[in-house]
Amino acid sequence: MKKISFFALAACALAFNACNGDDAPDTPKTRIETISFEDCEFAANKSDNTGAYNEEIAYEEFGATFAHLNYYNMYGGAVIGGSADTSADGASQSSHLRVNGDKTSETPGAAGTAKFVSFCLSKYVKDYDMSFSFAEDKEHKIVSAFVNNSACMYQLMKFGRYSTAGFVAGDYCEVVFKGYDAAGEETGSVSFALGDYRDGKEFVCEDWTKVDLAALGTVNKVVITVDASNASGLVGAEATAGFSVCLDQIEFEVPAGE
Repeated sequence: MKKISFFALAACALAFNACNGDDAPDTPKTRIETISFEDCEFAANKSDNTGAYNEEIAYEEFGATFAHLNYYNMYGGAVIGGSADTSADGASQSSHLRVNGDKTSETPGAAGTAKFVSFCLSKYVKDYDMSFSFAEDKEHKIVSAFVNNSACMYQLMKFGRYSTAGFVAGDYCEVVFKGYDAAGEETGSVSFALGDYRDGKEFVCEDWTKVDLAALGTVNKVVITVDASNASGLVGAEATAGFSVCLDQIEFEVPAGE
């Protein structure tokens, strides 16, 4: 009898443990890694990481490189910034390096953060596009990013500049995100409207907006281009004033143990 009782108890214990194992939550296989730009350091009395004329500056976070060139205050590439501004008219010249928003804010970045990146494009700055990339053999699955107009682009679309009008019916501006794998093959694309006056709309993005970038897949590099059509010609890749768009909180899905 004692032997039977012992084996019965052992069987019950195994069954109990098995049931507990079924009910226990699975260990997460992935986690989210966020590029927030908060660790980028600025020089004294500066609100961005720009350097001297014709000096390339590069910032790295989570293995991704964000580089830019300052060509006599015309910028190409990715500038890390920490200030905001907005316009009520076109009577001034707003900055590509400031995000549209409250200029008194100490946290102008997305989700209450202090810093962000301005991707800048200028026809006068050669060999610097709006992109960021990982090391040649590294790829990561991109999830999302917050996007907003720079102070400059908001002004140009909403109000124009000086005697040149802003957007009118039929005008639009979209940024196009394209992913590339380590072999250089395109992995996918996503478009987001920064301004849209088509079909009766009068929209200009003025706040941080989370954009789903999962369709880009697993990327080694992300390239941003602009698709714009506007009567004034103020906005676009070849515009004299240049082009810019602000991003923050770029999220990637990575293995939990990585």
